[in-house]
Amino acid sequence: MSINPRQTQAKRIRIRLRKEKEKLEKGIEELSKIDFACEADAREALFRFSKENKNSIYKIKGDVEVCFKKAKEK
Repeated sequence: MSINPRQTQAKRIRIRLRKEKEKLEKGIEELSKIDFACEADAREALFRFSKENKNSIYKIKGDVEVCFKKAKEK
């Protein structure tokens, strides 16, 4: 039984794509857990994340959702 080189190459590509997707999803999840002080900080973090991953085969798009949290009382 011989292994088809095209099948091997396709498998390597699928594995590489899966790993890249998992890496991006993990980064997005971590970014989404951060409570930013202001909208500008959140937009800057999103911009930096996109820039750091600009060579990804996946297109990175996002938006910032503004949420207000009630301050803790002393």
